[in-house]
Amino acid sequence: MAGNYCCSRRYPAQAGLAALCLVTIDLTLANAGLVITIPQTDFEQMPEVVQAIRAAERANPSPGPFRIHRLASWVPVGWSEAGSTQRLRDLVDWEINTLQPRFGVVHGMSYLLSDESETVGADYGRVFQPSFRSVNDRIATLLGVEPGRRVLWYPRRAFDLWGTRYFILPSYPAGWTSPNRSYAAFLDQTEMIYPDPSSLNGPEHRQKREGWLKASDVQVRRNMAAFPRAWVVHQARLIRPLDQLTTAARNALLDRLGHGDGDIHGEPRLSNLDLRTEAYVETDHPESLAAYLPVLPFLSARPVE
Repeated sequence: MAGNYCCSRRYPAQAGLAALCLVTIDLTLANAGLVITIPQTDFEQMPEVVQAIRAAERANPSPGPFRIHRLASWVPVGWSEAGSTQRLRDLVDWEINTLQPRFGVVHGMSYLLSDESETVGADYGRVFQPSFRSVNDRIATLLGVEPGRRVLWYPRRAFDLWGTRYFILPSYPAGWTSPNRSYAAFLDQTEMIYPDPSSLNGPEHRQKREGWLKASDVQVRRNMAAFPRAWVVHQARLIRPLDQLTTAARNALLDRLGHGDGDIHGEPRLSNLDLRTEAYVETDHPESLAAYLPVLPFLSARPVE
């Protein structure tokens, strides 16, 4: 002990370097099982999800820039049934292939939001939060549940409004109650582009379908109701600034923006607002803007190039 102390006093730089090396070696050996590295070329490979989206765009191009949205983290249901000696590597490969946000950006994908962000504004995050809602007969048939069933429902119109052209979703809905798996709101007015539906549908593909569910557990759907990134409107509803509204009034407005008409759930219609032709405008002085509003309504939005 005394010798080590003496050595560190006489050769402080060398002693410090030696201590740093010993700590590094110790941490490396102790945590080797938790550290994973993969070749850079693995990050540069083209995931099948990206290939599917690009093929869909070639066949039916969007009118302009678009966004994608991936539900928050989930893993294939089959992983709980079968062990793996390289599960961390399996997880990294699967997240790359299913475009977790940090992996999709390198392929030029623009995301609506990332579940990893802690800086999203409260109101912005509130617009996209799911809630339990009862479904009507049509949606119940689509989901394969009884009418009136309460399912976790994302505010679909909010995703449409923000120009979300593609949804990356799990294949297994887990009873439509999990925020990581309930894709009930993303079935209406969408079409599956990945995997190829014809390769999995029908009784003859039952085994393949079950294999996909357990091992891959992902689907990509194109949103036919996505708004463009920008458009021109000629009507406006003048409202008080949001920071002057009560919490109840602000929540009601966010619900109206996010859910739109309530007829999907068999509820009263919230409003006849068409956000393609009309916008909310916050103002302290509505009388000063009233003169600029058109007298006659316009029937459709105008595109922006």
